[in-house]
Amino acid sequence: MTGGDGSPSAGPSAALRAVELLRPLAEARHWTIGQLATAWVVANPDITSALVGARTPAQIRASSDILRAGVDDTVRAEVDRALNVSS
Repeated sequence: MTGGDGSPSAGPSAALRAVELLRPLAEARHWTIGQLATAWVVANPDITSALVGARTPAQIRASSDILRAGVDDTVRAEVDRALNVSS
């Protein structure tokens, strides 16, 4: 994330603001913030790989469901806007 002047934003408050912006986007799809983040990472052409950790078989299934569902360009653009990332 970057600040308004293009410099890296500081502190957890910026991250918390981003989570609050992303929460409705995830909830509209019945996803967690983590699932939305995983789907966005996999759909982002600037990222070559994603590491997804899980402690239970249910978490593995949830991650694989999200990877199959993916995100469309609209969702990706909304996440990018929330994170202030240029596409």
